[in-house]
Amino acid sequence: MDWVAAPKAREMPGLRVVLAKGVWAVWSECAKSIFYVKKIPYAPVPQISFEDNADIVAWTGVRNQPQVIYENEPVRTGWLEILNLAERIAPEPGLLPRDSEQRALVVGLANELCGENGLGWCKRLQAHRPNTASEKTVQIMRTEYGLPEGDVASTAEQRIADIVAMLARRLQAQKAAGSRYFVGDRLTAMDIYWTCFSNLINPLPHELAPMPANIREAFSNPGARVEEVMDPILFAHRDYIYRTYLKLPLDFG
Repeated sequence: MDWVAAPKAREMPGLRVVLAKGVWAVWSECAKSIFYVKKIPYAPVPQISFEDNADIVAWTGVRNQPQVIYENEPVRTGWLEILNLAERIAPEPGLLPRDSEQRALVVGLANELCGENGLGWCKRLQAHRPNTASEKTVQIMRTEYGLPEGDVASTAEQRIADIVAMLARRLQAQKAAGSRYFVGDRLTAMDIYWTCFSNLINPLPHELAPMPANIREAFSNPGARVEEVMDPILFAHRDYIYRTYLKLPLDFG
């Protein structure tokens, strides 16, 4: 990836996207995948996880990733506002259905992965709870993400299991109706989000998604309740979307 440092990117026109450098990060991967499918060019700006990232903060006021800056418009950091911007820049291929009911279904399903108390949120609670992460990391998680005091792993695991089971039922119903996709009969943002988020509970092989051993171990052991509901259809869908629409191996170096 041809990274552009924040001070230089700040002076550039067009689309600039702050992404995690050197490590797999699910919300960054979602943003990258959306832009890849839509063939939207952008300047990637490197963000280093859990560092100060002072140059980025001086520019956007935000430390984390992903961040999307388009022309002189305000910085966008939320998954839905990033998706809506991508839809505006490149309406085709559309990743949000035009039909309002289907559109609402895509957004609602995606929120179960991307939003507060969604799969990613709960996996973060599991991964960064006290006694399993450095004190610096725990403090950042508490101040910036509302990480509760105490061990919330059990509640988080049950929530993840509920989400995964619901998504499996959805795909089975779609398969019975003759569709390979979460909503309707064509690719939507929900298919891309699941493809990325699925790595939090069952990561791609190392040669396709290199990760540090401790991260891979955490993602490969989602807990007994989650494993019970991990229907193979979920990962067959993931593999189909990667193979058909996205790019492998993953690149974040």
